Amino acid sequence: MELEHTPGPWEIGTPPPNGEQTIGTDKGLMVATATTGYINTKANARLIAAAPEMINALIELVSIVKIHSKATGSNFAWAEMEYARKAIEHATGKPIDEVIK
Repeated sequence: MELEHTPGPWEIGTPPPNGEQTIGTDKGLMVATATTGYINTKANARLIAAAPEMINALIELVSIVKIHSKATGSNFAWAEMEYARKAIEHATGKPIDEVIK
């Protein structure tokens, strides 16, 4: 499945005088702004900038666990991935079975 978000990598830009942190692509497309209303503006910007890498890693991990569970006939590992599956669904807006075949 091809993800619908703006492709990464995303990077944190130079903060303007107001302290906000912009997050954008290497082609200059801005995807988000972490505002100064929070104490940890830079930490929030880092988390947002890492989102494309994190969702790709999480999908890969859950896919591998699903394949392993099917191959071994064990649902143990697949059941333990509930939080990861819910995070993928939350990030993609799609049921896990549409994301991971």
